[in-house]
Amino acid sequence: MAARSRTKGEEPIADRAAHPISRRAFLVGAMAAGAVACSGGSSGPAEGAGTTTTVVRAAAPPPPLPRSPFSLGVASGDPTPDGVVLWTRLAPDPLRGGGMPPTDVDVEWEVATDEAFTDVVARGVATAQPQDGHAVHVEVSGLEADRWFAYRFRVGEHTSPAGRTRTAPAGDASPDHLRLAVTNCQDLQGGYYIAHRDIAGQDFDAVLFLGDYIYEVPGVDDPDQALAERRYLGARFPESLEEYRARYARARLDPDLQAAHASCPWIVTFDDHEVINNYAGGDGALGGTGPAFAARRAAAYRAWWEHMPIRTPPPEGDTVRVHRDVRWGDLAHLFVIETRQEADVPPCRATSTFDQGPGCPERLEPGRSALGAEQREWLFDGLVRSEAIWTVLGNPVLLAGLDVSDPGDQPEYFLEVWDGYPAERRALVERLADPRVPSPVVLTGDYHAAFVNLVKPDPWDPASPVAAPELLATSVSSGLYVHDYTAKNPQVQWFDGSHHGYLDAEIGRDRIVARFRGVADVKDPSSPVSTVATFEVTPGKPPRVERV
Repeated sequence: MAARSRTKGEEPIADRAAHPISRRAFLVGAMAAGAVACSGGSSGPAEGAGTTTTVVRAAAPPPPLPRSPFSLGVASGDPTPDGVVLWTRLAPDPLRGGGMPPTDVDVEWEVATDEAFTDVVARGVATAQPQDGHAVHVEVSGLEADRWFAYRFRVGEHTSPAGRTRTAPAGDASPDHLRLAVTNCQDLQGGYYIAHRDIAGQDFDAVLFLGDYIYEVPGVDDPDQALAERRYLGARFPESLEEYRARYARARLDPDLQAAHASCPWIVTFDDHEVINNYAGGDGALGGTGPAFAARRAAAYRAWWEHMPIRTPPPEGDTVRVHRDVRWGDLAHLFVIETRQEADVPPCRATSTFDQGPGCPERLEPGRSALGAEQREWLFDGLVRSEAIWTVLGNPVLLAGLDVSDPGDQPEYFLEVWDGYPAERRALVERLADPRVPSPVVLTGDYHAAFVNLVKPDPWDPASPVAAPELLATSVSSGLYVHDYTAKNPQVQWFDGSHHGYLDAEIGRDRIVARFRGVADVKDPSSPVSTVATFEVTPGKPPRVERV
């Protein structure tokens, strides 16, 4: 086996068959194991391994810490057939810079096939460094495909809560299902993370998070108005790395979010609020332009990378690679994109209000791009190479098009999303319709409402051929958009603007069952969650979507 860590950490232990880990047993057992120490040595075989193992270097003694450094929990992400990324960040005082000394700190990690950690199959030592906010990303490899594992970290006498993760099926495997929780838009002050509480209690294979993990807006003047003091965001927009780190720490202190992260691996991208609302490329909208915004964007990307369990190198200045793909045997091929980093400035900014308006000639220019040249080439090439039953696009902002004008008025659009880049959108939709792209389905976030849309080259032409269905998940807690625009948008098949929640997308070989999960009251931490509507998608060119 082999393991890699960007923070110097490493080594494998044994190559063994993994046993299933019950989610329910895990939540009541291993999640409480934060008080249980990792196995004492950092080298030698796991108990009962019965195989020769690679020696793991000993962890250096940590500096004195006032309390457990694992206040922000643990997470995993980007599963492959033989591995996964394990994440934690050492922060005994998370809202005051983290509370760690400005030195490297060794972090022991281990992966087991059981929640009691009696059958450890990999362990190693990573180094948490000050320049990374003492975050670690351990890329574990050599695990058995299509299996669940438990994992945890240790620094000296402090042991983290345990997490539950899994590997993807082998590339030539034919799995029966992939169950995704699709989430986005979790304004901490907008309400409680009830959707994450529900996700943690389900049996998801992975969470697909499509953007707006944090919000950069200032908090209300009185913290008591923000539901509870710990959900208060502060009185100013973040600009520095320290301020963005504090925003992530605020969010990750939430116990429901920690539980959802610990329940399964996450696959994440970002939208705009991770930096500032409506930014595109080097234009920060309210954040300005030029060197000051570039420095702000670099700080925001760095903080995002530090807090995400993502398989990508750290940012280089204000650039970070986000687009990537995840394969699930021959069942599904997931492409994850972002539409902010290399995007051209939204059109018509001089004549629109907050990037909403009727458009202008600039909007229709054929060379305008939201993807950027490198990401577009990667995506367009990858889509036609997919050999899975389902081709799934993880897309941050609504693709199908939306006229948001009042009845009788000339069309208006949100111009900093796909409606501001209609030529590139058409090219993407035509690529999805290509016969070489098997059964495309688009999973989307951002809008703060739930949609089922038909993606077509000409969105408002009823005769335009359908390329793919679009299933858009509502927000976890961000303010709802309640206006129903279906009268002017024939491509919208269903709309619900009355619930926060998430999308439960269960992908099978003969259908996708899409359950839109709704929270009764996002400001009531004990609120129930129920299925608002269920749709079935059957494969084909294009796939068919019907309410059931």
